[in-house]
Amino acid sequence: MLSFIILCLFLMFSKYGDIKLGKEKDEPQFGYISWIAMLFSSGMGIGLIFLGVSEPIMHLHEPAIASDNFVRNARASMNYTFFHWGLQPWSLYAFLGLIIAYNTFRHNRLALISESVVYLFKEEKRKKVADITNIIAIILLYAGGLEALQAVSVLSSFPFVFIIILMTIQFFKSLTADKRLKI
Repeated sequence: MLSFIILCLFLMFSKYGDIKLGKEKDEPQFGYISWIAMLFSSGMGIGLIFLGVSEPIMHLHEPAIASDNFVRNARASMNYTFFHWGLQPWSLYAFLGLIIAYNTFRHNRLALISESVVYLFKEEKRKKVADITNIIAIILLYAGGLEALQAVSVLSSFPFVFIIILMTIQFFKSLTADKRLKI
């Protein structure tokens, strides 16, 4: 994870930090404050809903390094939580987001994970590589979401299948609402 922080800092302060994510003539759609607010709320929103309070308690309940000292365990649980919500994951999100944004807005490609890797392969292999990459991305996305649901399932008996159905419907509604997106 430290390597992503270093990579992001390098990209930010090198000549690559001046490259626009859109076309050369494009103007930003949002200002810096709005953009940072959107990034922060989208990145923190789901985590705070699912794990904001429960993550430190989970680490306290099952400490990575067990100790008889409650205060030491409590501090360690908060340290792990801060690690999970600090620069390390944000640098990973930023780097992957930059790859997708650069390909989408600069080269008019689809906003898919596969669009970032297919051009590393020969033309005849691109379709297969794209399909495999997208399938793996979808499986990992659902696995991460189900892990979060499993973590909070102890707290509630509400059927999570219903929540997943509602989230899926809302996801597709939001995608089809913006006609500028290519789906």
